[in-house]
Amino acid sequence: MNNKKFIALSAVFTISSFVILSSTSCESELATMKIEKATEKIFNAVRGEKKIMANKTKYEIPLRLFGRDLAYIIGEPRTLTISSIRNETNDPTIADNIYGILTTTITKLTSSPIAGKYLTIYTGATAEAVAGINISGKITELDQILSTGLTANLDATFGGGSTKTDTSVSLDKNNVAKVLTLDLHAQVSTGTYTLALPLGYASNTSILYKKSEGSSFSLYILGSGFSIGGNAAVADAPNYVLRMLTEFSMMQLLGRIYTVPYWHCYKTRNNDEVMFQYLVEEWVTLPTLPENDKDYKDSKLGRYADIARLFYGYYLAGEESSGKVYSYKKVKVKENGRIVEKEIKVPGIAFLRKEVITKQVEDVDENGNPIIRKERVEVRKVNEENVKKFIKILMDFFHTGNNLYSFDTYYKLFNQAPFCSYPYNDKLKDYLLTKIQEEKFVAHDNDIKDPPILYSDFLNRKYRNRFK
Repeated sequence: MNNKKFIALSAVFTISSFVILSSTSCESELATMKIEKATEKIFNAVRGEKKIMANKTKYEIPLRLFGRDLAYIIGEPRTLTISSIRNETNDPTIADNIYGILTTTITKLTSSPIAGKYLTIYTGATAEAVAGINISGKITELDQILSTGLTANLDATFGGGSTKTDTSVSLDKNNVAKVLTLDLHAQVSTGTYTLALPLGYASNTSILYKKSEGSSFSLYILGSGFSIGGNAAVADAPNYVLRMLTEFSMMQLLGRIYTVPYWHCYKTRNNDEVMFQYLVEEWVTLPTLPENDKDYKDSKLGRYADIARLFYGYYLAGEESSGKVYSYKKVKVKENGRIVEKEIKVPGIAFLRKEVITKQVEDVDENGNPIIRKERVEVRKVNEENVKKFIKILMDFFHTGNNLYSFDTYYKLFNQAPFCSYPYNDKLKDYLLTKIQEEKFVAHDNDIKDPPILYSDFLNRKYRNRFK
């Protein structure tokens, strides 16, 4: 994150009474009214009658949806391991609490059928010995950042989480109840050594702030650029802070390393400047299509394939049985004693297919001499024409311009791609169903058919009486 300033995340987390923050840098009445209005809006949005339990936060559903959609995009088995959380605080219980919360967070992420199918979790002292994505970290107290002067001026945002802050808030250090920073790191572990992952880190700080005498508190998450809030009983406050900090950091960490728009889980725009800058710099290095034995994601069309899969999963995959979504496949049939080739319609549109290739692998012989060994491996390939045609339809709908290979086009569609059931455009489904009839999508042997992704708000409306 930007080391020149903290970007304070949230609007107000109030435990028992409504808190209005005062501005030290915007003294005009208009600025004050703006803060009060924004704060009240967020407070009302997160306020509820039910008491928040110690193991539950406002990320309960977003975590599950995040895990579901992440597994959908990964599309094949992956292993996540949690090895250790190092305690650098004065409280000996915090590290154990964070480790337990982190384990629970991962469990929440796998609480959907598709996530349970593709994501395997290992925890404990021996987790580092398991091949996969290994997550470790440390928890520290940062009271020293407030140790000089009587106040700490922190850039604050309300509601939208803009990186251009609306105002700043002044926190009296004597009223800061707890300041914690959680650093999480992810590396690829082979079981014998580890490899660094690009963007494989997340560092966020929570401040539990006591506004005045009594039981009134505010919670800020610094360094991430997003707004959070909640409502809890005083007894749950410490646990709630740890849980919010851990759950947010985990979604950010996995969202970064797997290149998914994780901020949609908070229903806000992307203010992760670290990830944005990385994507900008990476785009110019990506080939149009990957090398023969490389992951399909390591290419421009591979990135577009994942965008197409998200839109298809949310809007069209559920329509395959209706006969409205189909591709054409060439098959050989026997007619009048002759073998002829015909085109038939098959349900669905696939953007990836499986292909077996011969890969050269460096090895050593029985004498320890280096050799090149050939082995047959299965890889996922991009169905290039299907991706181009489908993305062109999306480009027309979102008015991105005609340059398929520009970063601007890619990022606009990446930001519009539904993730965690957000955003969802009711007009897009009819548009897609109409436009795909004007294109000829091709089916191949070994196509990978993506299943439907259920839009959660639709399910809530359809079955709302069952949830009461």
